Amino acid sequence: MVELHLAKVDVVGSNPIARSILVFEASVRAANRHAGSWRVGVLFLLTAGLGVAEEAPPRRYPILVLDDPPHMPTQRQVNENFLSVHRWLVRALQPELSTTPGRLLHLAVDALLFLPLTHEEAHRSVLTREGIAASSRPWFGRDGTARVTNVRDDDLQRLRDRNLPTFVRLHTAGLESDARIAHAAETLAAWGAEDPDVLWSDHAVRRLAIVGYHAGGLFGWSPDLPEESDERERDVVGHDVYGMIRHLHRPEMPFRRYTEFDDLTPDERRMARRIGARTWVNLASPLLFGRSHWAIDDGARICASLAYGLTPFGDMFEQNFWRADGALGLHLYLREYQNRAAWFPAAGIRLAPFDPRRRVGWDLALHVWRQPRRLAFDEADGTWGCAADLTARWRPLPGAHWSVDVGALAKTEGHLPEAATLGADVVVRAGVSWIW
Repeated sequence: MVELHLAKVDVVGSNPIARSILVFEASVRAANRHAGSWRVGVLFLLTAGLGVAEEAPPRRYPILVLDDPPHMPTQRQVNENFLSVHRWLVRALQPELSTTPGRLLHLAVDALLFLPLTHEEAHRSVLTREGIAASSRPWFGRDGTARVTNVRDDDLQRLRDRNLPTFVRLHTAGLESDARIAHAAETLAAWGAEDPDVLWSDHAVRRLAIVGYHAGGLFGWSPDLPEESDERERDVVGHDVYGMIRHLHRPEMPFRRYTEFDDLTPDERRMARRIGARTWVNLASPLLFGRSHWAIDDGARICASLAYGLTPFGDMFEQNFWRADGALGLHLYLREYQNRAAWFPAAGIRLAPFDPRRRVGWDLALHVWRQPRRLAFDEADGTWGCAADLTARWRPLPGAHWSVDVGALAKTEGHLPEAATLGADVVVRAGVSWIW
């Protein structure tokens, strides 16, 4: 169990060294899932305003305390809490991070500490939802890899044999998480709900990491990791992309975790190269180049981006469009899914008043999709599915700097990024937001 010890330094708002020590210690401890979501909330309450300029506009920092209990922490919970903590840390450490050494340090911490943390937690969350215990080891393994361990081969093989789409998602969940955190940053920037300078480093690291991971197949690159003799020390999936491809094409082959490029058949190598070629679409993000939005004549803000990712039955393209009028944010997206047999469409809309000074707030998202029957790789026939996601926020006192947040997600069978399961589900969640 990791504890928060905020009294180790004498915090003085004008003392950047003391402030840096405290914030760095808090970041490591708050990011660790074993510390518990409520501890992150305590961290916010006790240290709010640390080193932040008085004239800075108020921002909302949501912390998701409960999400799909008892299967916590979920991917959505880790993603949302991480992004709030990260935004707060960057804001608290400015202007130290505005220097060249500060920017370089920020990039290094995002790439070496925060990216593997959330990536591996997403893998782990799939197993947790299936009732399989696992341990996330995101930092500094013996061979330099981040991994999820303490899982038996028999448990993984049973999951593959009874629920292949979820087993494939076990491979792709880390990259899915990277993409959703990057997408959330784009939304905040496009709506003017966060300074793009606060969001840029982590967003850039994640977008480029996705491209780098996918593009390995274009060049036939392999990590060449030997499987450990102790099965509990092995990573649950090995190479995310190659493992996904092999299991989609040969789900009944003798079970083995790790997959190298040389292990793939000619058809499988073609898919790996296709993924490697398509992933460059992920560079089409204005925030990656420091742009958050474009202003139009009526005073509204607009933005757009493209994305590409993997699914439990193949891959997908995504087109995003944002608009903000005053304090009302709109997000629209289109998706095109592909498996080996056909293409399938999807679309969604999200509306949210994002002004944190409102006493009552809400956030509504609606999704509709057509995906292959049984989420099968070889299925040309599709079925329609949908989801509705609503969050309500209430500040109990007019001048309160926090709100109580409750929400629910209802979905039919199908793949919805960040959703805890591929099956039909209703999930209730609760949390708090700190506002400053």
